[in-house]
Amino acid sequence: MPRFPYRLALILTGPENEDLGQHPIEPDWVPVRESVQFELLRRDGISVTPIGEEDYSLTPIFSTESGGPWLEGVNAIADSDGQQFSLDFPNAAFVRPASRLLSARMVAEKKVETGDLITYRAVAYPIGDVPTPGQPSPFTEVAILPPIHEIAGLDATFPGAVRVETDAGDDAAEPFPILVSHDLIEEIKAASEAADTVETGGLLLGRLHRYEDSDTHRLAVEITAQIHAQYTEASNTSLRFTDETWSAANHALRLRKSAVDSLAAEIVIGWWHSHPARTWCPEACPLENRLTCPKQAPFFSSDDLTLHREVFPKAHQLGLLVNVADAGTTVSAYAANRGVVRQVPYRVTPANS
Repeated sequence: MPRFPYRLALILTGPENEDLGQHPIEPDWVPVRESVQFELLRRDGISVTPIGEEDYSLTPIFSTESGGPWLEGVNAIADSDGQQFSLDFPNAAFVRPASRLLSARMVAEKKVETGDLITYRAVAYPIGDVPTPGQPSPFTEVAILPPIHEIAGLDATFPGAVRVETDAGDDAAEPFPILVSHDLIEEIKAASEAADTVETGGLLLGRLHRYEDSDTHRLAVEITAQIHAQYTEASNTSLRFTDETWSAANHALRLRKSAVDSLAAEIVIGWWHSHPARTWCPEACPLENRLTCPKQAPFFSSDDLTLHREVFPKAHQLGLLVNVADAGTTVSAYAANRGVVRQVPYRVTPANS
């Protein structure tokens, strides 16, 4: 546990402002920790060491309108090369799993119906000082930081890259530049369309780059290849990676690294999967309606977010979503921005570059 002497709870509200009570929760600090680690990688490069939960502290950010105990987020404080830095995180970064569990419990207890809108407000109550653990964190013992490649600059290393915006087109939504080749984009689009009515996916391999930009350092993720997932359990709306999937993927990764020595620095950088969205509308629906149907818009589902958090929790890991819709097949990128996974821009490098 990081140093945070507060107890958290969620106050739930159902449809028509129905009071669903206050429920204590255990926050999920992993996205916060990984974001702090990512910032240390950006600042210190290869000299950084894995951090433990005791290596940073948290303070609450209370509502500017209502004050305590109404929580808007937390501020994380850590040291980089003898100097302190801080990062702010919204509530969604550390309470999302708990909110989903509480929502499911409300449905199971028949306090709300499936599909009802449940909103929450987070509160934090002081519980006194929390002592710093006397033993090293398990995270410090087992964490393996990704290799970092120092490059001269983004434009020099990846000339001709074309930026693909999100629907919002928000520059601030880019936690780090994501580079993916045109060839790989076409490869996963073809695989997704070939899967027809079921989802498909795979692992993304890549590298982490560090470069200087306007008197500061930035990190960028390059996606170099993908390993198509085998032995999955797929349906029209879900994709499950089985034990056999992971075994086959690990075997393929070992073969790839042994075949070409220069690929030894490749790491698993994330995952990709498809949504056969064009099959989600009734066939009787007119095509002109299906072309703009919100059901066919790209999105990360609750199951997608859960898999991403549990299997790809590092701040530099990302997901690509191939959305096969009547309006065309598109690719969207999703990554953690201050602990919250959301759609982000990415950049496509020219074919065969």
